Amino acid sequence: SREAAARADAQRRAREAAERAAAVTGGTELVPRGSAPFFVSSGGPRETAYTETSSRGAPVTESQPPPSSVAAGSAYVLLASGIEPPMPRADVGIGFIWPSATGRDILRRVMASGPIVRRDDVVIHRMKLGSGLTDEIIYQAGGFSLKTSLSRRFSDLDEGRTELLKLARKKMQTGRLVPDTAVLSIQPEAGGGAWLWSVMPWLPTLHAIMEEAAQERDEAKLTEALVSYAEGAAEALIVAARQRLVLNVHPDNFARSRNDLYYVDDNIAAGTRIPDLGHAILQRCVDYAAFPSAVNSFITMFATYVGRSINRKLMEELGVDEAFASEANISPLARPAQEKLFRLLGR
Repeated sequence: SREAAARADAQRRAREAAERAAAVTGGTELVPRGSAPFFVSSGGPRETAYTETSSRGAPVTESQPPPSSVAAGSAYVLLASGIEPPMPRADVGIGFIWPSATGRDILRRVMASGPIVRRDDVVIHRMKLGSGLTDEIIYQAGGFSLKTSLSRRFSDLDEGRTELLKLARKKMQTGRLVPDTAVLSIQPEAGGGAWLWSVMPWLPTLHAIMEEAAQERDEAKLTEALVSYAEGAAEALIVAARQRLVLNVHPDNFARSRNDLYYVDDNIAAGTRIPDLGHAILQRCVDYAAFPSAVNSFITMFATYVGRSINRKLMEELGVDEAFASEANISPLARPAQEKLFRLLGR
């Protein structure tokens, strides 16, 4: 089943990230005292004392990382727990920051904007939603996020710069979805390794706005967020069709600032078929079924955006019909929305 496959994939990624974590710490694990390696059982904001153990489990030293706010009542594997990468700096060498013309000035402003706070609660939230990965490391500095991950720690500067250039190229190919204040930076660490950092504006995500609107019973606000998401998901399909790049289309990865719509994640893969496209769209219709007018506007606008930008042949190549039909078979509650979408698309 899809759930079993997803669990198997998550377990595989967890094993790979754990191996990367061991490489980062030189075969040493950072273990919250009284719990399993890399396991955080959360109970609200608190400081956690970490005991460093060798791969054989013998205590070595004790350290106190910065306080980390973690979602109350949850228990999730944080593969980067206790790992403190070197923070990005604007004085790195030529070729280690993007955009080359403005990146340094933006990064200086970000790093001087106020306290820099580690946000493991956001990592856990993204894991719960399926919009993020278990090895992410996220900080907040004023109105900006700074993100890296174990998979973006490289053995040397040259490898890091190569990956920065690859990611920068992908970001540019997403066009208007990239914020003007987005920055990528390589930060060296003692011992010769390097971390790739992504800096983005810290904005309320469309998913957060949807949830808030639903709780407030504000259908107008919900409609606005859903229509913005319809635009973002359609734009992701256009990127897949034109650039052969795949975005994570969960609404937690999109945000709007005034009239601009942004993709605020930086996981961009090569390909044409967006995983869970059908689920991402149709699940919104199920989640907000109590607001039929908002859902109707959402499906109508998504069909409009897609229909006027992508022809039938491209839709087949992108697997659009297949994605929605498959989701409707798995989730009967989503079938009415899928049928309406197909009617609007002329199926």
